[in-house]
Amino acid sequence: MIPTNDAVGHVPEWLRIARLFKGIRETIGGKLNPKVAEFFKATHFPLAKLTSTTPWCAALVSYALEQAYAPSPRTANAAACAAFGEECEPKLGAIIVLAPGVQGAGISGHVGFYEGTLTPESFWLFSGNCMNTAKSHVYPVSRIVACRWPVIGEGPRAA
Repeated sequence: MIPTNDAVGHVPEWLRIARLFKGIRETIGGKLNPKVAEFFKATHFPLAKLTSTTPWCAALVSYALEQAYAPSPRTANAAACAAFGEECEPKLGAIIVLAPGVQGAGISGHVGFYEGTLTPESFWLFSGNCMNTAKSHVYPVSRIVACRWPVIGEGPRAA
């Protein structure tokens, strides 16, 4: 069962925003979904190079953080998120970076927002580009490369 908001505590604004896109597909009629393309505006990825096969998990993370007025890694590269913010323990809304080799993880791995523990060996992650959609999915704890939290007051959105 996917954790509910009430079951796991306060939902950070960036996770609430990311979840608004649950079920969004990366393509519409064989072409890149314009909403997915919009996520890339929160990154430094050259928009002219976007295709319907460009991984977009990190773009959704950057977009959701920016929409929540939180610091953002501004990257389209999952692995680059491992150096963003500060290290933390897994908690609701934490940015989790997975090693390559997990189903759905590209060559730079995969990234999304922690939703909760399923078993001692697995957890729920909400992410984009998970089997070509945005959704919650279970991943093995052993594949976590980094668990990060935005440092409020730092980064491109700091006042």
